Amino acid sequence: MSSASSARSSGKRPGKYHLGAYFDPADPTAEAFRVLAARTRRSHQDLLAEAISELVAKYDADRQFGRA
Repeated sequence: MSSASSARSSGKRPGKYHLGAYFDPADPTAEAFRVLAARTRRSHQDLLAEAISELVAKYDADRQFGRA
């Protein structure tokens, strides 16, 4: 198993990898994200998955990167 593969499967969530970013706590986007998560009672992971899915659709990434 390669080191990249083992890095993905180690830790608390085998078979998963971390996808995220760092924001200044005062950044209005970060604050809006936290408020949205709290008001909708959805996890950050769930909201990020939805946002990424919408970005892929917006840029038609599946077709552009040969996945469709």
